[in-house]
Amino acid sequence: MENVNGIYSRSSSNPLINNNNIYNNTNYGVYNADASLVINAENNWWGDASGSNDPTDGSPDYNPDGKGDKISDYVSYRPWRNQTIVGIEEDTTKFIAVPEVFSLLQNYPNPFNPTTTIKFALSKETFATLEIYTISGKKVANLVSKSLPSGDYYITWDASEFASGVYFYRLKADGFVQSKKLLLLK
Repeated sequence: MENVNGIYSRSSSNPLINNNNIYNNTNYGVYNADASLVINAENNWWGDASGSNDPTDGSPDYNPDGKGDKISDYVSYRPWRNQTIVGIEEDTTKFIAVPEVFSLLQNYPNPFNPTTTIKFALSKETFATLEIYTISGKKVANLVSKSLPSGDYYITWDASEFASGVYFYRLKADGFVQSKKLLLLK
């Protein structure tokens, strides 16, 4: 959308107009209607690297070859920027959330046949074990047994070789121990 005048100053107002993008105005980028003072409009982008268009040899600057927005007399616009002023750039750094505590969540689906997913979280790097036990307490599977960095983990247990029934899974990590029940239905 174009404006008639980007900035219009009159009646003893004395704005400081620095480090802006001022362009696409129909008449003037900056217009000073008060000849008793000079407006400071330095280091602005006027829409073209050649600077603002100042066709009259008035005070204080003169730039008839400028292809940017037109400037009235009594505006000091030197130096100007030769490219648009870019705002804050998007930060593309990806942050990975670190869990605050150790946790073991309920498996899903539950009941299951024959696979289920077990999710757990480690708040710091540590040696962790995730094991499966029968209802009688016999260990039947060792899903994890190694040092892991902090983070969330999703472990799939394929129980196709096991009989239907109630099982328990237990996570041990840095003093944290928790067990949960799961149900295999075939």
